[in-house]
Amino acid sequence: MDLKRFTGVLAGTAVAGSGALVFGLATAAPAAADDCVYKVRTQQSSLNVRSGPSSSSAVIDSLGHHDYTVGGCGTHGTGVNAGKWRNVQGTTHGRNGFAHGDFLTKLGKVTVEP
Repeated sequence: MDLKRFTGVLAGTAVAGSGALVFGLATAAPAAADDCVYKVRTQQSSLNVRSGPSSSSAVIDSLGHHDYTVGGCGTHGTGVNAGKWRNVQGTTHGRNGFAHGDFLTKLGKVTVEP
């Protein structure tokens, strides 16, 4: 799901009993089965979105303090960072990349209903 479309329908969101986010607007395209919504939980600064699941990967976008974003529900990374990275969409430039999961709170899966 495109972040612009997500932010456009965020106001019409309700949390279902399963913990999934349900969108009630018919104009939104169906989300992929593995899309999740995350809230950035940095203390004060923005969170880097990187080109790969590693702190050595290039910074390609960012997420602002307490921003919301969409991304895959799966985890990424290898070695000591195995399973610590999430594939997300940045909010500064709208680029897809990876952010460290220690700074993201998963709010639930995205479900689009007409």
